[in-house]
Amino acid sequence: MAVLGCDDAAVQRLVGGHVFVPAEDFPGAAARRLTIPTLLVRGRMSDLLSEQGAQELLAMVPHAQLVDVAGAGHMVAGDRNDVFDRAVVTFLESVRAG
Repeated sequence: MAVLGCDDAAVQRLVGGHVFVPAEDFPGAAARRLTIPTLLVRGRMSDLLSEQGAQELLAMVPHAQLVDVAGAGHMVAGDRNDVFDRAVVTFLESVRAG
């Protein structure tokens, strides 16, 4: 479990099952620790997650899959529910198949 906060931003230490990381590295540290199947569904018109941001996440989680949805903003499921549903179902079926 990752917890924000560290008295020395240059030091990571394991204490009682919690990994303390500098707050500025928290999202990246958490992403790099992912070992489960991971799907990122991004709307190409998103004003919150840029293409560069998605690529940075994929670099941290190399086993992740990306579905980049045309005609959708940040709320992909609301903007393009058909594409979102198909992407999630296809991903889950591939995970189940192993």
